[in-house]
Amino acid sequence: MSNVVEFNSFDTSSNELWKKFGERKNFEVSLYHHNRDSEPHIHINDRPSSIEIDHDDEDGTIIVLNYKSLSFTWYEKNHHTNLSNGAVVFSSKHDSDTYWIIDFH
Repeated sequence: MSNVVEFNSFDTSSNELWKKFGERKNFEVSLYHHNRDSEPHIHINDRPSSIEIDHDDEDGTIIVLNYKSLSFTWYEKNHHTNLSNGAVVFSSKHDSDTYWIIDFH
């Protein structure tokens, strides 16, 4: 991935998610977890019903994408995040083979 931006990354990623949510974009969320075939383990392409961003002294910034039947949650203490080619990317701090890519349509 080229054009990677990482500075105050949870603020940058949360701002981008808010911006795209306000533009009424669909979020194409793909989770890759130890997937040798390069196919996402979980995939959804829909508009989230809401976004929650909170801060906790122990967990740091918390970002939650809510859909009608499921939610995705990322904790600053457990994830790295950055912007890459217009997508928001989260990767596990504990496992180099687990990452999320959020594209917007």
